[in-house]
Amino acid sequence: MSDTSEHAREHAALLASERRLRTIVQGMPVLMDAYDDRGLIVAWNSECERATGYTAAEMIGNPKAMETLYPDTKYREVMQAEADRRRTVEYSCVWELTAKDGSLRTIEWFNVGARLKIPGWLEWSIGINITERRRLEDALRDATLREQRRLGRELHDGLGQELTGVAMLAASLARAHAAKDPKLATELEELSAIASRTIASCKNIARGLAPVAEAQSGLSDALRGLTADLVRQNSTLGITYTEDNSAPLAISLETRNQLFRIAQEALANALSHASARKVRVKLVVAAERVLIEVSDDGRGLPPDPAHRGGIGLQTMRDRARAIRARLTVSSAAHGGTVVRCECANLELELKARR
Repeated sequence: MSDTSEHAREHAALLASERRLRTIVQGMPVLMDAYDDRGLIVAWNSECERATGYTAAEMIGNPKAMETLYPDTKYREVMQAEADRRRTVEYSCVWELTAKDGSLRTIEWFNVGARLKIPGWLEWSIGINITERRRLEDALRDATLREQRRLGRELHDGLGQELTGVAMLAASLARAHAAKDPKLATELEELSAIASRTIASCKNIARGLAPVAEAQSGLSDALRGLTADLVRQNSTLGITYTEDNSAPLAISLETRNQLFRIAQEALANALSHASARKVRVKLVVAAERVLIEVSDDGRGLPPDPAHRGGIGLQTMRDRARAIRARLTVSSAAHGGTVVRCECANLELELKARR
């Protein structure tokens, strides 16, 4: 058998294998796209076509493809910067693209190209269309937030007012019986004091159910109040709060509440577990991002990464994931820990478009 015949058979087998691979890729129930070093799309499977409405012929080699899918310039720049920064590592990210009919599709992309290199492809990813799942998650969070706020109002305005009436009545009866029945008057005063403490507890519970007010300044007010309360409880603690606001806050009330809860959890970890004496809380609101940073002078992160996954940290991660934010926990340069949570300051704009 000649070398030429053997080479021809190997070539034919390679072509057949490539055709099978292309068929598999085209038929996968997940999106798959790839880009070359010029930023042009070089692969666009049938699930990409179904999810976006754009055919492979319209997308492959089209220099305007990214602008078509992500028409918002700021959003596209943030997305591309993120892709450039993390191209060489395996990661997942969630982005919203604009389909051909003008509707938004939420896609969770997984950077597979960092593990499996393919000649001619600078980057390639697989994606899952999670639009409906995210819609249901958003609806559930909105319903939960509404119920929390309703319960908070009932505690504050309903039960709180009734207890206020009890406290005032007990105090009035105590004054009326002070002369002729001192023992009864003392008991009534104690009842009034108990009712007053219960009112304070109701207010704290109501504030905990919905800590951030709907006003523009709600998040900063809640963070300022949180740090002030901690200082009042322990005057030896050095807790500071600062703001750097260069743009309006354009995120939903749910996102603001989750950011507050993350800062609250980070503060609790710093004071309870890290034995910190100085904690700095910072809120940064810029045109494209919102950042919460909590840094402390405590004992820092455990040297073994396996011991860094406590319930508090996992809760913060879950909250960040729920609002599409990026959470990082790292050791500070001079000891202690830095917790940073950053999200896009575009949510209201995206919801308006949706």
